[in-house]
Amino acid sequence: MNMILHRDNLNKAFERVKSNKGAGGIDGMSVDELLPYLKEN
Repeated sequence: MNMILHRDNLNKAFERVKSNKGAGGIDGMSVDELLPYLKEN
């Protein structure tokens, strides 16, 4: 679990989803809304 939640791994996952123009998840948050949310929380 620590490897999954490691900051570098999460950043890589975010960049991959963003580059693939990924869709929002079940929470309804768009990819464009995610980065500001992560920075704040």
